[in-house]
Amino acid sequence: MFKALLNNILGDKFKDRRINDEIFSIFDTETTGLNTDTDRICSFAGVKATSNKVLKDTLVNQYINPKIPIPLRSSRIHGIYDFHVTYEPVIEDFEDTIVSFLQGSIICGHNINFDFLFFKREFKKKIINQILKDQPIIDTLYLSAALFPELQSYELSYLCEKFNIKLEKRHTALGDTLMTADLLLYLLQEALSRNITMISEIIKLTKSTQKLNLTQLQVLN
Repeated sequence: MFKALLNNILGDKFKDRRINDEIFSIFDTETTGLNTDTDRICSFAGVKATSNKVLKDTLVNQYINPKIPIPLRSSRIHGIYDFHVTYEPVIEDFEDTIVSFLQGSIICGHNINFDFLFFKREFKKKIINQILKDQPIIDTLYLSAALFPELQSYELSYLCEKFNIKLEKRHTALGDTLMTADLLLYLLQEALSRNITMISEIIKLTKSTQKLNLTQLQVLN
């Protein structure tokens, strides 16, 4: 559903929106596993940015109680264990914060469709579906592939190393959010250097690579 949504959001309502005028909301989640039908969100982080600056004072970073045990194999990857989330809010009590963070901005992430599938299943209030329909969405995975089609991989760490972006703690919501934010700024500045100045043009670029699957793009979660 969400891949189709990403393919269909380009329309006249975005045609006058300039990259340099926008606020971008970049986010990432960590989950108890990779199964979007049975696993659950256990961490959320987000930060806002302009086209040339990450707004660190907007940072959100929150453990979330998934209400199920976190498998050890997942904890070993993202460092979140059951004791970290025992007394943290459940998603139903935190979704309003996420919705508020995303509203009224350009929504951005790396392989963002994965996060959206969890939002769709776990959020009790379906306003998130309307937000994802009404607001522009930029996936730095596909934007990277569009701007730099010659690269061997579009995995987040690989891209950051390639573009001399500071590496944060990988596979944490906070670390991946900060890396994605810096990557987004790099990509937007690259687009601007090519006289790509409108959000609708960015969306067209990402749309051109969304037909590629994650294996072709050498993406590892």
